[in-house]
Amino acid sequence: MKSASERGAALVITVLLLPVILLSLALVADVGLLLLARQRAQGAADIAALAASQEVQLPLLARGEVALDEASARARAAEYVTLNLTAAFPGMHLARDAIVEVHVYNPTPGQPERDRVTGREILHPTVCVVIEFRVPMWFLRVSGGGVWIQVHADASVVIP
Repeated sequence: MKSASERGAALVITVLLLPVILLSLALVADVGLLLLARQRAQGAADIAALAASQEVQLPLLARGEVALDEASARARAAEYVTLNLTAAFPGMHLARDAIVEVHVYNPTPGQPERDRVTGREILHPTVCVVIEFRVPMWFLRVSGGGVWIQVHADASVVIP
């Protein structure tokens, strides 16, 4: 039998720990969404870079030279980013609010270029896709209600 001083102890402990438990659950949900958003954005950037790298100038390729059509590559990359982010997050408007940068490099032999994001040397025609967007934090409202994510992917065209 419990003494008078022990009665209600479970209620007090529950009331004290309930906010901690709820905050922990909110943190797990928001961090999970953040990791999922980053993974899906990286996938969108990867596939956009690969799709854009297919936009080779065919007349030059027929002469044995490899160069990317910049306008077509930019349009194709932007299209793939929009389609993938819309499919990955169907009601969050991430695709509409995302900042998408597409850099197309056509270096000439002996004159490599540098990637604007990573700084690495580019020797072959390359498409670099950078996606940046804000992921809304549903439970933990920090820094204006969201966290900014940036992902980068590139794809090169190399013909041996």
